[in-house]
Amino acid sequence: MEGEIKEIEVTNWSTLLNHQKKPFMIMFYNPTCQHCKIMYPSFIKHAEKFKDKVKFMKFNIQQNQQIPYFYGIQSTPTFIFFCQSQPITVLTGAVHPTILEHAIKDGLLHGKHCAKNRTPIDYEFSGYV
Repeated sequence: MEGEIKEIEVTNWSTLLNHQKKPFMIMFYNPTCQHCKIMYPSFIKHAEKFKDKVKFMKFNIQQNQQIPYFYGIQSTPTFIFFCQSQPITVLTGAVHPTILEHAIKDGLLHGKHCAKNRTPIDYEFSGYV
């Protein structure tokens, strides 16, 4: 099924970011989060609707704390739309399905432009400042 939502593993995180050609949206979730359970059917619906243009994935924040920390995720669910491996749009909480849909459409319309017109910061984690 093309609209299937893939579970991302920590081991394939960098491969995913570096080799993904299509724009993609990741739902960061916690299996015990009631709001995540409420939002998941909408996420599935949008995955089916936009399956030809956007890849949809999910990431269980309990399997690794560094990745959510890196993206500034403080609560679940959090949805991040990526274009050219750059985070473009972030939505947090049980948002209305229409808001989620508009974020996807806006990401498709403006994402490439946004990804090109920015300078990423290189974060290297160490114990020293």
